Amino acid sequence: MTYFHIYSFILAALPLLLGFLFIWFGKKLWNNAAKKNEEYQQRYTGHTALRVIRVEKNEWEETNSNEQGPESRISVTSYTPVYEYTVNGQRYEYHTRIGSSIDQYPIGKEYPGYYNPKNPADVTETLNDITGGGNRFFSLLFFGIGVLAIIFALIRISAVITIL
Repeated sequence: MTYFHIYSFILAALPLLLGFLFIWFGKKLWNNAAKKNEEYQQRYTGHTALRVIRVEKNEWEETNSNEQGPESRISVTSYTPVYEYTVNGQRYEYHTRIGSSIDQYPIGKEYPGYYNPKNPADVTETLNDITGGGNRFFSLLFFGIGVLAIIFALIRISAVITIL
């Protein structure tokens, strides 16, 4: 009977350890995303106006998989603006990665831009690192799983203690 109690306690404590591990890893991901975003903001300290000089229309076909029916091909269109900006009297052109499914970029319209003073050709439209958001999502996911695992473990441990 003693082995049963030890075995039950180990099975109850294992989710507790995994929960703390998930929380630790989630916090590590969160801190990495925050550090990366801070480095990103420190990189782009110059301010400039990005003026739309043209809009590129990109079209392609994708496969639309549908669980209720057969796969179909759909046509996708994306509009991405090309900006022009000036730093220290030198003109630069910037092809953005951010687009839209509708043409919402009027030629000549200006938007705020941020550039790297060490390399003015390095420019962005936003001071938020686009890739850092994914790490924050996963950090919250790991944190949530960790909390649920700890709650589950505490319920199991309390059940094992009442058996003893």
